[in-house]
Amino acid sequence: MMKTKDKVGLYPEDGPMPGELPSRGKESQELSSGSELLALRAESQVLGRKLQEARDRAERAEEELAHARAEIEARVRERSEQLSRANEILRQEMLERRKDEERILQQNEFLNHVLESLTHPFYVLDANDYTIKMTNSAAIQGELTPGITCSPSPIIVISPVTASSMAARCR
Repeated sequence: MMKTKDKVGLYPEDGPMPGELPSRGKESQELSSGSELLALRAESQVLGRKLQEARDRAERAEEELAHARAEIEARVRERSEQLSRANEILRQEMLERRKDEERILQQNEFLNHVLESLTHPFYVLDANDYTIKMTNSAAIQGELTPGITCSPSPIIVISPVTASSMAARCR
């Protein structure tokens, strides 16, 4: 029959363990074996508790890690959705802006065609500094071109202005 010391890997020829008294005969060995068994059992229980505590800590750490990972993934999904919505809004705004720019270009072309079709001189003045900002080709024939400043007296145009009457007001 195998002795307890043999089961746990302790052999009598190794001598006493630290803190043990050297054994003196069979009776002493049996007593020592019983107390050693109790000590081993107690130590085994302590090690078992420590092992369980380590497993519990590892499980909690894994749960916390899984929770953190899920939270990060949720945040990433939320941010991705926000970015997708913002990108769609931006695309719509860019499309609207392009349409608005195209409308403005068409309106400017139309206005230029209308102004150029007039046979009498046409002037657009800046109300702040009375500079000529725009003219048609009939006005250019009268030698008043953009950049010339007119007198600050009120200019009210009810009927077509001749180049000579406009020239009298501008320098």
